[in-house]
Amino acid sequence: RCLQTTKGVVENIGYQGYWIAREDLREAFGIKYPDKRETKSHLEARWPHVQFQDMAEEDEWWKPDCRESWQSLQQRVDRFLHWVSWNQLIHSVDKPASSTPCGSNLLVVSHGVWMECFLSRYCPEVLQGGKRVHNCDTFYSTLVCDWEKESDQWICNRI
Repeated sequence: RCLQTTKGVVENIGYQGYWIAREDLREAFGIKYPDKRETKSHLEARWPHVQFQDMAEEDEWWKPDCRESWQSLQQRVDRFLHWVSWNQLIHSVDKPASSTPCGSNLLVVSHGVWMECFLSRYCPEVLQGGKRVHNCDTFYSTLVCDWEKESDQWICNRI
């Protein structure tokens, strides 16, 4: 579903960049069968222009009897933002380019619960008064990360 939404968005705005699908951006999963994703090979065949990263062939996360916890979803949001900021850091310090293209602008398309988790953690003012994220809502955000080099290792202190 998210790739179909992305297709509509990029066609509408004329986006010409890379398409990367990451497992961390998926909707909260478990119990609800529509939240179970297709196999990676099926997705690659249907969406050949998309780079499917950090994704096993089968959906190993979805369980028929257990819904993902809010804490687990927050960890996925954090992991995604860490990945984005790491790729930007690598680009900015002129190290060899990572296999993932990066730039200063990024279009993120995800699902409502994922976006609510992101906003409640990093931009809580957006959800004040019990506001919910609805289909096709758009938000603009600036990602600021505090990286520090200790010895030969980069440490992310804060996102």
